[in-house]
Amino acid sequence: MKKLALIVIIIAVLIPVIIAPFTLKDQIQGFFSFLFGNSGDEQDSKPDVYFADTNISRVFNETSCSLFITPNDPMLIDLKNEILQDALAILTPDWMKFRDWVGNKIEYRSDPEIHGERDFWQFSNETIQLETGDCEDFSILLCSLLRSNGWETDSVYVVVGEQNNQYHAWVRLIWNNYTYNIEPQGSGFDMFIGDVTYLSGYQAVCYFNDQEFGTY
Repeated sequence: MKKLALIVIIIAVLIPVIIAPFTLKDQIQGFFSFLFGNSGDEQDSKPDVYFADTNISRVFNETSCSLFITPNDPMLIDLKNEILQDALAILTPDWMKFRDWVGNKIEYRSDPEIHGERDFWQFSNETIQLETGDCEDFSILLCSLLRSNGWETDSVYVVVGEQNNQYHAWVRLIWNNYTYNIEPQGSGFDMFIGDVTYLSGYQAVCYFNDQEFGTY
């Protein structure tokens, strides 16, 4: 019994290291940020944000949704490689690493607050630079990372849902024959397993990735 208890204790200690969503560097930085806050110098030193020079509508549009999923964007590819190389959680599936990075590193900010627009869809490279976004920006970034990492077009989508004329976006992926509906802002904690068409009270109305658009 003592040996069994010792084994259980060792496993309990190792689990956070194995599946931790943060790198060791992130944990240390997060600890000091919690104690002292982010310095103004860090915010002032952020480089200018470069927005895509495009005529693509920045609001929901069935004909242009797929253009926001950009698996071949160089900045996105660099981020993908950084997440995969730096992650301490060696036994964590890659999709969880991406999910946790997006949920932990991107801050939720509304479009009126950032862009002065009721709705403004960001490309992934813009979200990476801004380090902020709303529901569709989180979802577009996560879907783009997964597609860039080799996920097939029939295995990962951004889903848009509606409730009382309000809209919300999340990510649906299929892994090991299970369907996962992920709330990217939830840092991995808001996730529903199953072939459902709703999340957080929203009824799914459409889905898309870089190759496909469909309705429910």
